[in-house]
Amino acid sequence: IVQQVLRPPVQRTLRGSEWRLDLANVPQHACIQRRPHDPEHPAPILEVARPELEAAPRPPSALSGWALDGWTTIEVIATVIRHLTTLSADGSMITVGFDENPARTAAFGEWKRDWGAWQERTRPSWEALKLYDRLFELHAALARDVGRVEAVVADAHLAWGGAAGGAIDHPLLARRVDLEFEPAIPLIRVVDLPEAPTEFSSRLLVDEAEVPISTVRALMVAMRDTPIHPLDPTSAERWARSAAQSLWIDGRFEATSSSASDVRPLISLQPVLLLRKRGQALAEVFVTVRDQIIGGGELPAPLQAIVGATPRQSVGLPSPSSGWSGATPDDILFGKPANQ
Repeated sequence: IVQQVLRPPVQRTLRGSEWRLDLANVPQHACIQRRPHDPEHPAPILEVARPELEAAPRPPSALSGWALDGWTTIEVIATVIRHLTTLSADGSMITVGFDENPARTAAFGEWKRDWGAWQERTRPSWEALKLYDRLFELHAALARDVGRVEAVVADAHLAWGGAAGGAIDHPLLARRVDLEFEPAIPLIRVVDLPEAPTEFSSRLLVDEAEVPISTVRALMVAMRDTPIHPLDPTSAERWARSAAQSLWIDGRFEATSSSASDVRPLISLQPVLLLRKRGQALAEVFVTVRDQIIGGGELPAPLQAIVGATPRQSVGLPSPSSGWSGATPDDILFGKPANQ
């Protein structure tokens, strides 16, 4: 079981993501607020209200029976049937051309101009609605599959087409976020979780022979010493640049987007909001805790409460060397009758 947790399948590309939003290309609209990360003044990462849409101009009565359906949305082009088969006065079937009636042609030209102006005028609102609908899909997925999936923001995107284990096209930094829904407005917020750590997707690299595992661990330590947020351009760029230059002899960093077609590793800033399976982060946690134990660091308090491992000095055991005691006080979870 431990091996299954430590080594679940590694997602090497975002193409298999259940849900994905490019945060760098969020549309501009009064209903959309995209805020930069500011640890001194916490605020929602993204806030989207459902916009009110202006109704499309209706076709005039002269176009009754001629205007094709779909003109109520901007996704189509307002147009008409060019030929219509109908009954004549004597009851026979005849085909009538749209352009046979000059008044009808003039009415269509005027309506099409009005409709085109409406399409351009309301396009930003339709784009905002599309974003709202996508976030609602994400909110519904999180509510439907509680405990199975989670939302994260991610950046420090690695594109490495020449990786030995297969091409990598995936962010290296990720952090869990939550979604808040206010149906009375309606409005959806993407909010940071202050208690959530920033994760380093090191398992993408541990099986790559040319990547020094010591450097991977050094980058983990640096993340513990210096707070990093995937959506903080300053800290994320500093970390990404350091990773590109220390993990590979020819690694590159670029501030703009990258492509998985790059044979050699390229890290760039491409902030995204993702839906992922919740278990993907467990392996990173195990690796981090394992490295802390190997390095003689302090065990996380929750793990101490589960297994009962405490520093020897803290329980008064004489020992000249550092290490961990097997003492099992009454508040240790593994010592409870239910776990025996």
